[in-house]
Amino acid sequence: MFERILVAIDGSPSSFAAALFAASVASRRATLHLLCVTDRRSPPLASPLAHEPSLELRCETALASAQAAVGKRAAVAELRVGEGRALPAILQMEEEIRADLVCLGSGRTRLGIGSISAAVARESRAAVAILREGIVSVPRIERIAVGVRRGPTALAAAQRAFRLAEGTFARVHLCSVVSDRLPAAELEAARADAKALLAELQAEAEDRGLPPPHAEIRVGDAAQELLLAVDDWRADVLLVGAGVGRSLRPMGRVAGRLASACPCPLVICRA
Repeated sequence: MFERILVAIDGSPSSFAAALFAASVASRRATLHLLCVTDRRSPPLASPLAHEPSLELRCETALASAQAAVGKRAAVAELRVGEGRALPAILQMEEEIRADLVCLGSGRTRLGIGSISAAVARESRAAVAILREGIVSVPRIERIAVGVRRGPTALAAAQRAFRLAEGTFARVHLCSVVSDRLPAAELEAARADAKALLAELQAEAEDRGLPPPHAEIRVGDAAQELLLAVDDWRADVLLVGAGVGRSLRPMGRVAGRLASACPCPLVICRA
């Protein structure tokens, strides 16, 4: 579970879904901090009942609506209207409250992840939950999917999934994807390593008192296979590592593709 959660609200349905998701992964001691920024380059959506409201009024209305949506599911510690550009305001508040999770909608674009969401996923030191456009409600978390591989961020995703399962009593599904582009000899070695990793994680889950996670090795494109796994398992959330970002990409290739297409909330974890 998470304890200090920052939710970026912009008045869009996906940002309200982000607030609901934050409440669903909040521990009993958790506090939610809701932030809406008066960014003229990416202004918050206006209420259809308001007549040309100011940016400040748009933010206040969006924050009040998000708080109402959360209701009694989790404690809302703060509603804040931020000024200036969205990204610096989000990162500043994240640092101020020492957030362990930042939740936001993916932006109002149908062609890919929104620029603000991509920038937060790249720059944030916390885990980042992204709810793409089209996700307007969040069910009770019962099935947690995790993309695992050797590497610090992917293993951090598995650790976070186990903690989340401890708090929600959800079942964990581990998926390791081996590239189908490997030569035959390397493919078998990669399969063997993936099998060993999954066995290690299953043992760790049992040591924590969790039911043995379902574990699966898939062969193919990592992003595509993880999306298929989410669909097959009817997962309520997918956790992955941030991977290795490059200068022209907002985050690792797989995480970036998942953020644009994942049908459930996606949590991108840091080491």
